[in-house]
Amino acid sequence: MSGPAVLAVDLGTSVVKAGVVADGRLVALAERDLTLERGERDGWLEQDAGAWWAQAQAAIREAVTRAADVGIVAACVGGQGPSVVAVDARGEPVAPALIWMDARAEPERAALSERLGVAVSPYSSLPRAIWLGRHTQGARWFVQAWDYLALRLTGVAVTSSFAGDDVFPEAQVAHADIDASCLPPAALMGAPIGPVAPEIARALGLPAGVVVAGGVNDFTAAVLGAGLDRRGLALDLGGTSGGLALAHDQRLDRDGLTAWPAPTPGLFICGGPLAAGGRSVTWLAEAAGYGGDLARLARDAAGVPPGADGLVFLPYLSGERTPLWDESARGAFFGLTVGHGRAHLARAVLEGVAFALRHVADVLARHGARIGELRVGGGQARLAGWARIKAEVLGVPVVVPRVVEMSVLGEAMLAARAVPAARDAAGTRGAADVAERIEPTREGAEAYARAYATYRELYPRLRGLR
Repeated sequence: MSGPAVLAVDLGTSVVKAGVVADGRLVALAERDLTLERGERDGWLEQDAGAWWAQAQAAIREAVTRAADVGIVAACVGGQGPSVVAVDARGEPVAPALIWMDARAEPERAALSERLGVAVSPYSSLPRAIWLGRHTQGARWFVQAWDYLALRLTGVAVTSSFAGDDVFPEAQVAHADIDASCLPPAALMGAPIGPVAPEIARALGLPAGVVVAGGVNDFTAAVLGAGLDRRGLALDLGGTSGGLALAHDQRLDRDGLTAWPAPTPGLFICGGPLAAGGRSVTWLAEAAGYGGDLARLARDAAGVPPGADGLVFLPYLSGERTPLWDESARGAFFGLTVGHGRAHLARAVLEGVAFALRHVADVLARHGARIGELRVGGGQARLAGWARIKAEVLGVPVVVPRVVEMSVLGEAMLAARAVPAARDAAGTRGAADVAERIEPTREGAEAYARAYATYRELYPRLRGLR
């Protein structure tokens, strides 16, 4: 194979992935695990940004080696957020990164909201930057997670996002206790930032002159990669947090929903992320002795009937985002008896995450936005039986694509925007190729009705208990 290709890097919470895309197809993919660390107090969750860079380099080198027969001309980094890291003038981190699950900057968000007279979004990176400014020394820049990797690649600091998303709004910065000169200039996703530094290119096996494009959060990248280009198409994001994104012709950003303009003119992406959808599964795999073997967990779950014999799980292990937006929400198993075993726990967790997605879908439906088809992405899309559970719980067709790395495909599309020669290198054909289509059944919907009703009743009853 020959011709222009692009490099996409996706910095998740538990894994960093590097993919090479040529002619609209993912021709190489490599990944490295990341570690989540607890800080000094409850609610502090952080990561070593130096480890982000080290693991990203290893993944990039492997992917580039495996795709040696294509010519890479552009790259893009996307990833987790809002996660912020303080770096010095050389781009070296001066403290652990505050990742999106970290709650220590909530007082800063509350104080800023009070000064402005309007609530600052939980998505905002500014409160985290304010906290870092108060508690770190030697910071030159406060950068988002994906911009940190772009900075290490190019030596250029930016704050990149999609059009209309002002990450550090001037009106808010003016009322914030922060040195505004530490906030990098804005850059649009897909716009050229600069070339990979020559010494970095040599170390990674990249050709000279590879242009790095502005990135975006993995939620938006996944929407791009999944090709949500008409009303009614939806995406289950997968990944550590998970969430639901629906293409709709009206902006629905109320009752706990979020919305932003879609890549397709005239449409909006409505819904929002969960807090710990995917992480609930990996947590159980570790806690219940699966040793991280998610495939085995899924096989065990498949042997338990729908409804998990009365066992219901709330996947609020890191609070909950859409539609509750409650940092203090907590996970729970309800209905445990001596008749339940490890397989029941596995089934209940898979169902609980599906119930969380349906909760978002129900709020959307209340405002006239209904799912016509749900596409599933991320590594969890490969887990046997989980797509079937989602189809039955949500009552919609579920499509499993042959390429489930939606965020990587979206980041490849952004990389291709930066260099005219690469415009044909990336596309959504990988996501469009269908591996499996699952239609819901009436029997399946009936089997989950009681469990879902219990799920919805649990949070209001348990809220406030400690």
